[in-house]
Amino acid sequence: MFVICFSFVILSLTFDGGVFRLLNLQTDHKYLTSQIQDLEQQNLALQRQIVQAQDPFFIERQAMDLYDLAGDQDLIFVFTDR
Repeated sequence: MFVICFSFVILSLTFDGGVFRLLNLQTDHKYLTSQIQDLEQQNLALQRQIVQAQDPFFIERQAMDLYDLAGDQDLIFVFTDR
């Protein structure tokens, strides 16, 4: 009797698609968990950049690099072709 009931349960889950849905859900769960971890790491990196962007020294350095500017105490060397 137990074997018949067990067989019926296995067949009903197989034909109903419950087993396949469960496997798909587990795969989706693993994928989404890894996506969440990646997004959390990206979020932390962006938060660090936001904090860094509020630092006046960082802003000055970025502007100097972007626009090729020199500070008051910087030395500038000019090389000419002859």
